[in-house]
Amino acid sequence: MNFNQKKTRILFLLLITAIGAFLCFFKLQRISLSLDEVSSLRISMNWHQMWSLFWTQEGNMWLYSTILYFWLKLGTSPLVLRSLSALFAAATVPVFYLLANKIKGQKAAMLATPLFITNMYFIFFAQLGRGYSLTLLLVTISSLFFYQFITDVTLPVKYLALYVLFSILSIYSYLLTGLILVAQYLALFLLPVKIPWKKMTIAAICVWAGIIPLILSPAFRSGSQLDWLQRPPFVHIVFAGIVLSGDSIIATLLCFIVLLLFVIKKRDTFSRKTWERFTLSYLILWGAFPILFGFIFSLFFRPIFRPESFNTSLPAFLILLVIAIETLPIKKWVAYGAILFFFVFRLFAWYTGNPSQQIVFENKAPRDWNSITRYIVANGSAKDAVVFYAYYIREPFIYYVQQEHLKSYPKPIEIASGSYVLSGGSLTPEPSIETLETLPKKYRRVWLVLSYNDFTYLDLKDQWKDVETELGEYYKIVQVINYNQASVKLLVEKHTFSPQDPAVDKAN
Repeated sequence: MNFNQKKTRILFLLLITAIGAFLCFFKLQRISLSLDEVSSLRISMNWHQMWSLFWTQEGNMWLYSTILYFWLKLGTSPLVLRSLSALFAAATVPVFYLLANKIKGQKAAMLATPLFITNMYFIFFAQLGRGYSLTLLLVTISSLFFYQFITDVTLPVKYLALYVLFSILSIYSYLLTGLILVAQYLALFLLPVKIPWKKMTIAAICVWAGIIPLILSPAFRSGSQLDWLQRPPFVHIVFAGIVLSGDSIIATLLCFIVLLLFVIKKRDTFSRKTWERFTLSYLILWGAFPILFGFIFSLFFRPIFRPESFNTSLPAFLILLVIAIETLPIKKWVAYGAILFFFVFRLFAWYTGNPSQQIVFENKAPRDWNSITRYIVANGSAKDAVVFYAYYIREPFIYYVQQEHLKSYPKPIEIASGSYVLSGGSLTPEPSIETLETLPKKYRRVWLVLSYNDFTYLDLKDQWKDVETELGEYYKIVQVINYNQASVKLLVEKHTFSPQDPAVDKAN
């Protein structure tokens, strides 16, 4: 590489990283925090509680929550929370470029990186206060060191050590990352040279040794935080392909056609023992194996599959896509430009909140806890009660009340008869009838917040009937406000209710 080429590469890398960082941070506070994001905050607020929860209940995202604990010293606002994810995502951009450059060269890297930073899958998790963008960063680094070492075993052993280190960290960030490592070892069987089994076996042993604390934890064995997942229908495999293709139907069709033509053209390559076969097989295994394994495992053993949970397959998918585009006999730039256009078009819909251009990722908050909180606080008073069902959804309300430093607001009432699992899951305690019976003695008005109550897999119908029956004995529903996947009901005590009641007028 001459000086001009090197200069061009550096300038491009700086520019594309800057653009990627801008896209990650742009409109970072546009939508309300989700329940999962608020849970991340709650878990990471207290060091001792956090590690107790890790060991007993939460067998996932240990690394992210630990980093978040220190990051929250900067504050607990949505901007602070999501900035950590955005930073991890922005840091992934140059690593992705280096990986694509190592696998297929500078031209492929310069084509793949714009697709990467404009992909809705990448941006969605870059702007979500959870550990997925950290996992993507760690997996991309791990994969870079893996590919460097495996294609040149004469490299210093530090490359293998770094591969081991980042592989361990990625598993502590997200459990399903282990499937990426399995895909890497499967690819070894397709090497055109002698497989370095001794070094790779040592690496595998080191990875297993590094995650022993996680494996030994009761949280790892119980997996209660995943018990709400259901056996996935076949269409979820299609959804997984859609999110890899930027959550755009047209982009998905274009990507499918390009990849299909590529596989047809390269079908003879897979029967020859070459480096090209290894590279292509490695990318296919990295991109497809975690998704297919997760889906099949969910069908026959235990549900672990969600279409949007495999963002770590995105780098392999996009690098393979660019390789496929470069092999097109004609109109390569037309195909590339069309896919990039629909990536950007879908991303524009995300930033503007346009619901007509969404497939898997909703452009608006599924449950706008910020708006719900503001509405209740604006129309309620300190003499009111606010009751939540299911019970753990009170946390977003409390979070937004604390963010506004409000001193007067309806009192949150816990109606559960016992404690619930802090890490989530479908196990919810029965409602306390005694608590419900005391409400009319203390509160003339009750705000009832509903969400997840109609989810059949949570098996809450009988519990909801008990709550509805008990409240119906004393209160009359005078207003229902529907939000996206959530609703707020205002209940006024029956014997004091009047249509001309100023309290009712205020809510209306």
